[in-house]
Amino acid sequence: MLWDRSVGDLRTEAAIGPFAEVEKKMECRIGQGIPGRVMETGVPVWTSDRQSDGRLRDNPFAFKTFVCFPLQTIKGDPLGVANAWFLQEEKTISNYEIDIASTYLTRATLAIENALLHRKEREADKEEGDRQEKAA
Repeated sequence: MLWDRSVGDLRTEAAIGPFAEVEKKMECRIGQGIPGRVMETGVPVWTSDRQSDGRLRDNPFAFKTFVCFPLQTIKGDPLGVANAWFLQEEKTISNYEIDIASTYLTRATLAIENALLHRKEREADKEEGDRQEKAA
């Protein structure tokens, strides 16, 4: 989920798995729900037992284990969150696994940030080209 600064919501940009179609429609306000709180605080949240974790009881997905990581730019600015869940079994998640995932997500965030900057630059180039075409 990436932060759409124009409206202040987290919006799903990519999803895979059995709930992908539902996930693609998901939005979340900053500070609300697990993704919104992770986005707000910059602190990952995970649970290995959804049934006993009050934060997730009302969630419509039938997962057993849930993880939500913040995505932050190199400067520490919030970019969004990454969610993952395990459907079949409760999986105990170690601090080591959280550290490894955080390392990979730091690299993924850099790639996402670069892609967003590239998109913004292309749009600016297109607008400039359109202006020049109209002026000619």
